[in-house]
Amino acid sequence: MTRSAPHRVGMVFMLGLTALVAAAFVFARSAPAPAAVGDQLLPDLVTAAPSGLSIANVKRKTKELRFNYSAENAGVGVLELTSRIEDCDGDGVVSNDRTAIQRIFKDADGNGYFTRGTDTAFDTQTVGCFVFHPKHHHWHLEDFALYELRDSSGGLVGSTDKVSFCLGDNFHTNPGLQGSPASAYFADCTRDSDQGISIGWTDIYGAQLEGQAITLGGSADGTFCLVQTADPLNHIAESNESNNRAAVQVTISGTTVTPGGSC
Repeated sequence: MTRSAPHRVGMVFMLGLTALVAAAFVFARSAPAPAAVGDQLLPDLVTAAPSGLSIANVKRKTKELRFNYSAENAGVGVLELTSRIEDCDGDGVVSNDRTAIQRIFKDADGNGYFTRGTDTAFDTQTVGCFVFHPKHHHWHLEDFALYELRDSSGGLVGSTDKVSFCLGDNFHTNPGLQGSPASAYFADCTRDSDQGISIGWTDIYGAQLEGQAITLGGSADGTFCLVQTADPLNHIAESNESNNRAAVQVTISGTTVTPGGSC
């Protein structure tokens, strides 16, 4: 199945979301540090502030807080994952999963950023498992994101299991970054396709998709902190681990949720 932005977020929804995501990632990356031939060119996952908040599926005793999630690659290297055929999850079956391998490209010309076709040598490391996601109808990287709702004292009110993602180039949010390709490179999430996020591109999962919610008790009103974290197990090699987390204050009252500042 071809992976495209309309499939992921919906055509009408995508138009408003494009501007919102681009605004969330307005920052300038300084010029690459002095580089040497053979240096590793690492990606840098940056999580945007949670957006698209709503309350859905309200029942007598439960309701869902729904939201968008966005991660941009703001590094000097591509985030690129390939697969290896083996029993990754230990169930004795090799047809329902693949081991996910990160390619960490090396700088061939010393310019400090990744250029496809020039920087061809790479190191590898195992980052987890690819599995087929029946509700999204394509293959996902396990444990890519984690969503948590915490109270004013930091106590956990609700969370998701670690969320799997079909990683790809959804929106070109930072085309000015050196090494950012003009066109999306990662577009498929089949069993054997490479997945990843190119420099300056963002992968986004819209609030309407399965997995983009925290289930709460029907009376769970109050002011909380919604926290989103990319690569919560730190399996992916990247240049900066401090910007994988983003949070926003949310006030929930019945079927209304109001975002506030950072928390």
